Amino acid sequence: MAWQNLNICNSFTETYSTNFKKLSAAQCCEVDIYNLGSSPLLVYDNDTLTQASISAFSSFTVPPSTNYTFRGITNSEQVSARFSSGGGLVCYRTQYFSNNPLNIY
Repeated sequence: MAWQNLNICNSFTETYSTNFKKLSAAQCCEVDIYNLGSSPLLVYDNDTLTQASISAFSSFTVPPSTNYTFRGITNSEQVSARFSSGGGLVCYRTQYFSNNPLNIY
């Protein structure tokens, strides 16, 4: 069997608001999320979204001009995000391995 490189990386820049929005679907093991907005970005796994009450306590907070890497996923659409107030751009990169550069557009 021929060798195949599984590290197919995809970069996205999307507009988010205070409404929940799933990340675009891409197979990966981790996603690196960079908050380009002016307010904190709240990041949730989709299991959280099925619960009756959702609060900031059930999310990860990504401060403005900061990036966090979320690991242990198989598809980026397993992650949702929303801003705590207002809206803005979110840049994220899906990847199979760590330490790949994140391009911010």
